[in-house]
Amino acid sequence: MTKPPTLEYHRPMWVRGPVAWYVLLLVLTALAGFTAGRVEVLNAQAGFYLPRDFAVDGGKWRQSLYVVTAAENARNQMRDVVGTWGLVQYPLTYGLVVAYGVTLYRRPALRWRMPLVVGALATVGCVVLMHYRGYFTALGW
Repeated sequence: MTKPPTLEYHRPMWVRGPVAWYVLLLVLTALAGFTAGRVEVLNAQAGFYLPRDFAVDGGKWRQSLYVVTAAENARNQMRDVVGTWGLVQYPLTYGLVVAYGVTLYRRPALRWRMPLVVGALATVGCVVLMHYRGYFTALGW
């Protein structure tokens, strides 16, 4: 009679069951991708305000007393998104790049390689958009 396998709680998560780790990486990538997509949509509605040219407006967000146009409303919404989730995206995406690097270096099961590679490429795309559009510098801080 064979003995049942023992539970090994002292082993790292990627050795015990990597599926939860892979799913967590993909969910966080979806969050970063959603944020980048939302900023891009709002940027298009605002007349492609980002990346900003600081020589034109002095680098400050302006307020006025007249009726807000649709482009200005989109710009205000974009500033709110960039000021909250856009800033969260900086540590999130860099952490995801490191996590994907370590995870892919350990050679996951074949069925997980393609989703993880796609997630890693999406994360790199988020990093590129984040720096190209200048989320942090667009706030004028």
